[in-house]
Amino acid sequence: MANDLGIAFYITICCIFFIISKTILMILLYKRWKRKNTIYEHDFSGGKMVMFRSPLLQSLSSDVFLENTLKLSNKDIIGAGGYGTVYKLMINETMVFAVKRLNRGTTDRDKGFERELEAMADIKHRNIVTLHGYYTHPHYNLLIYELMPNGSLDSFLHGKSMDDKVLDWPTRSKIALGAARGIAYLHHDCIPHIIHRDIKSSNILLDQ
Repeated sequence: MANDLGIAFYITICCIFFIISKTILMILLYKRWKRKNTIYEHDFSGGKMVMFRSPLLQSLSSDVFLENTLKLSNKDIIGAGGYGTVYKLMINETMVFAVKRLNRGTTDRDKGFERELEAMADIKHRNIVTLHGYYTHPHYNLLIYELMPNGSLDSFLHGKSMDDKVLDWPTRSKIALGAARGIAYLHHDCIPHIIHRDIKSSNILLDQ
């Protein structure tokens, strides 16, 4: 009996040590990943800007980006909806981004929100728009995305596009399959899984 208790105690200690070591390793790997993928974190005008590493942003000054982002006005609006307003941000006439301002109260402004965005930064998928960074503020949040030149699917389906183009059925099928692949990747292939929660035509953006 004494030997059995000794073995059980030894196994328990080994299991606890294994769990603790794995937890520490995961924390260290996460911090290393964050340093690798984050260009800068900058406190600015009462909020925090975080940008993720990408070839597009290597030559971009953080101060220039922050100043241009916070100067956006109504003339820069390219879309609006229940969750917020989307602006077109152009820097030096060469770099163009979409900046989505989330209305107050539409999302939790906590560490959970930031962790989900940091998970999105690691996603590289042809059917998912690239997230370049975000800005958190006590009164609102900004998401900085790759700009899709043809706008949303909603604008084509409901006659709001500039050219009033009609989508033929092969094109609609291609868009539907692309959206399905992107959503399936988020829901099933990402670790941790990311649930979209707001799938609609205005959130499906077209690149060509």
